[in-house]
Amino acid sequence: MPPADPPDPAVAAWDDGYNNGLDALLARAFGVSDGYRELNGILDSIDANLYEELGLADSPMLVVIPGLREMIESKGLERKSLEALFTALPGNFELRAWVEKYVPDLLPKVSPEAFEVAKPAYDRDRLERRVRALRRDLSALGPQLQLSAADKQVARDLINRLAGLNSYKNIHDALHDLQMRVMTEFARVASDKISGDERSASVSLQLQEMELIIDRIKGQFEDDGAVPAAIQGRDDVLASIRRIMDLISTRDPAERSTAETAAGLLRSLLRVQMSFFDSRLVEASEQIPFSKFAQTIASLNQPNIPKPEPKADPILLENVSNGIEGVAYRLNNRQRAHRLWQRTEAEILSIEELLGGTGREIEVGIHWDNIKALLNEIMPLSADLNIAKLLATTNMDLALSPDPAVVRSPAFRDAFMGFGRLARVFYQRADVALVDDCTQLRRLQDPLQLLL
Repeated sequence: MPPADPPDPAVAAWDDGYNNGLDALLARAFGVSDGYRELNGILDSIDANLYEELGLADSPMLVVIPGLREMIESKGLERKSLEALFTALPGNFELRAWVEKYVPDLLPKVSPEAFEVAKPAYDRDRLERRVRALRRDLSALGPQLQLSAADKQVARDLINRLAGLNSYKNIHDALHDLQMRVMTEFARVASDKISGDERSASVSLQLQEMELIIDRIKGQFEDDGAVPAAIQGRDDVLASIRRIMDLISTRDPAERSTAETAAGLLRSLLRVQMSFFDSRLVEASEQIPFSKFAQTIASLNQPNIPKPEPKADPILLENVSNGIEGVAYRLNNRQRAHRLWQRTEAEILSIEELLGGTGREIEVGIHWDNIKALLNEIMPLSADLNIAKLLATTNMDLALSPDPAVVRSPAFRDAFMGFGRLARVFYQRADVALVDDCTQLRRLQDPLQLLL
């Protein structure tokens, strides 16, 4: 008698309670604007239907997904449905990680190259559509909800925290412009190849640019909910920029030393202030009470709000609550990755300082080991396959007690400097991703006001 076929891991994965987290993962994936329609389109490809067959088109997404699981199991569509979902969402890093762990034979259906191409657009699409769904639902539900004074205070706190986050993001952007446009131009015209007339005109223009940047920063934290520490941080950076402007204004703009001084002073200022506001941006995002607000929304009574057409997303308090939780989940991953990158940067700086001195080679090995551990923590949060390549391609797998001759060799120094530059590119990507998310979250403030 031939041996029985081994059990299909796709069947086992679907049958295991909440699918080892797949239910929540799919609820996040489709808990976005037009998510019901998108899910139904995928189901159509395996001859299933969310609307006619399941009858759950008016249910919360967290009810739809378990109902879908029951139908899939009853029809024996476990593998077919997983393949359809996986190939339809090639940029979903959570789903990819789940497939890799539980049904790895499906992984070749979406190549690493296809995943890398699809992931950035998928990330942007999901947050934009989640925010769009929340804006629509809050705008429709807000006028019909009766919130207690305590519930309104939760909503007010959320609004104020989002406003503070947006102010930190705007100062972050203004300082980035100060670095990339003004400081860079001062450094350019400090060259002895630039004529005095060109330098004079450029210095005058950069002082005007700095005035505009001051105005941008000055307009932040002006709402009633701004905390004193945030206002003080804003005023401190304004005073620092103004001092540099006042000094440069008293010097001959045609002299190289004027541009050199301006570039040097701005470099010193930005080294401190960009790090400060970068940290404050992360802290502000961590203090937004998303979970508390989600609980508040979930505790309210659902008003009867008809859908504009049968296949439109239902307007449900539970979907709003879950959508807020989805925002918090994503933002938490961004925050954790950012914190880990900050620690990685500190380890890189420590090695760079050690390479500039003599002795203490054992510390280089310890810091390098810390860097590897941090990058391995970052990888599942960012799902960037290139981070793994960053570690794999470096020829610096040091022991904790490295050979001093190896550490002090020009080859090691050059390799590490190249690694550091590339790692900082990844750190910058993480920073941009967090800032982009903050930009989207700003769009929730106006519909939230309807709850007050």
